[in-house]
Amino acid sequence: MREIGIRQLKNETSALIEQVEHGEVLTVTRRGRPVARVVPAGMSPGIAQLVETGRVRWSGRKPALPPAVELRGDGPTAAEMVIDDRGDR
Repeated sequence: MREIGIRQLKNETSALIEQVEHGEVLTVTRRGRPVARVVPAGMSPGIAQLVETGRVRWSGRKPALPPAVELRGDGPTAAEMVIDDRGDR
């Protein structure tokens, strides 16, 4: 997390927004007091807090997901097994 003054935000808006796009969280101050926070648009408040406290770092991109699981075999589906297990209840 980085603190910037309102004047710096006004003078360097494009460069600062680019930093935010790459995962940087900015706290905007007025006379040394925090008045606003600028976070990447896709970041939830919980993640923003983790980034701000330094517990995690975020590159600004979506996380890579593991490959989809392929189902094998010609057996019954999980739903069919549950229905069969329940019997005539």
